[in-house]
Amino acid sequence: MYKLKDKMNVSLSADREFCALIFVALSPEAYHNLERTAGSLAKYREVESVDVVAGKWGLILKIRTKGQDGFYDFLKKIVCKENGVVKTNSMIFLKQVKPICRALG
Repeated sequence: MYKLKDKMNVSLSADREFCALIFVALSPEAYHNLERTAGSLAKYREVESVDVVAGKWGLILKIRTKGQDGFYDFLKKIVCKENGVVKTNSMIFLKQVKPICRALG
């Protein structure tokens, strides 16, 4: 059901208009290897970005799915099943005023 990104998939897809941030807390063991977990989650095309952060959360994912159901499925079937993930908190984008992606040229 979930596809890994191909190396050329850099543009936003119109069919994935539901955007959210997922804050991810990790177990102490997984926290020592944040890059492995970040890399594992970054492989999915729904994931726009993965950031390693300081504080209560170890990672922040920005994801884009086809809708709320797609978001829920991705959270439940991919993120929460990732080894070392102990807790998540999500924020849903209502409207994007200034996109951060710009065309390269």
